[in-house]
Amino acid sequence: MRKIFFLLFTVVVFEAFGQSTHRYKNDLGFNVTSLLSEVIGIGNQGDNPVFNITYRRKGNKSALRLSAHVGYNKDNSINEIDFSELSLNESDYRFRIGYEKIVDLSNKFKMLYGIDGLVLYSSSISSSSTGLKNDVTEFKFGGGPALRLEFKISERISLMTESTLYFLTGWSEDVLKLGGQQLANERNTTFNLSTQIPSVLFLNVHF
Repeated sequence: MRKIFFLLFTVVVFEAFGQSTHRYKNDLGFNVTSLLSEVIGIGNQGDNPVFNITYRRKGNKSALRLSAHVGYNKDNSINEIDFSELSLNESDYRFRIGYEKIVDLSNKFKMLYGIDGLVLYSSSISSSSTGLKNDVTEFKFGGGPALRLEFKISERISLMTESTLYFLTGWSEDVLKLGGQQLANERNTTFNLSTQIPSVLFLNVHF
């Protein structure tokens, strides 16, 4: 992971000294918050809906933004009490679309403000060799205002952080089975307000 960080750092330094006056209409952003957290111990994304890649198509003073996140985790272990085999499969999908206005604060800094809409889906399936299986799924959608600050390193590279306020609604379902027989099925409607301070960092590449 540290090698990836230094590779990105090398690319940023190289581009920072490049001279170009071309106006790029597209950019691709990569969430480097977790990478920085591992390397130098900063950044805390908490329980907010974060995205690991974002694409922006820019106009003169406005832009359309698309963001996505795909997460998957699989784990197998042994229960030390009864020595049964345990397995866990988790998946997480997020999609966001937004419209934003661009304000030039200086030659290096830009402020972007607008509104986002997003859809979130997650699934967690845990099972045991004893026949016990727990399936938890969650679906949310909503949106809200977003405020972003961008720092231009060069014409091709920039850094961006964001602050969002999202209202989300949806449902969650928790199903418990033993040997194929359903023991419990709990379904709830969810409402929550998700706020995020500028604790996420994107590395943007313009093209």
